[in-house]
Amino acid sequence: MRSGQPYNLAVAGDVANIGNDASFWNYARPNIVGDPNPAHRTVNQWFNPSAFAVPSFSYGDFGRNVLRTASVYNADFSVFKNFPIGETFLVSFRAEFFNAFNIQNYGAPNTLIGSAGAGQITSNVLPPRQIQFGLHLGF
Repeated sequence: MRSGQPYNLAVAGDVANIGNDASFWNYARPNIVGDPNPAHRTVNQWFNPSAFAVPSFSYGDFGRNVLRTASVYNADFSVFKNFPIGETFLVSFRAEFFNAFNIQNYGAPNTLIGSAGAGQITSNVLPPRQIQFGLHLGF
């Protein structure tokens, strides 16, 4: 188990007018104008994007690492059994369960203010349950 990780919000473009020509680098943060926490968090609205405004000729006043992602819970489980065969051979069976309880662990939301999907979560931190079996022959 671990708590959620902090993340930053960003604003696209050169809103502070510093001459940024790199379209992939969003250096500015938004201005806060309301409560960023929705009444009920869902994957469609992890934070309230209407609580933010795009700054004009400034960097924005919203703090760094203020918001957090969802907590992550994971349980892995393994079972091992050795079967001796005579005096020289050993067969080992193993069953491994990753994310054994199949818990949905959400990733970070879209953090680009002004985009259509701002505040929506579209990814998982961990994959769904995975099971694998194995045999090992030792001699």
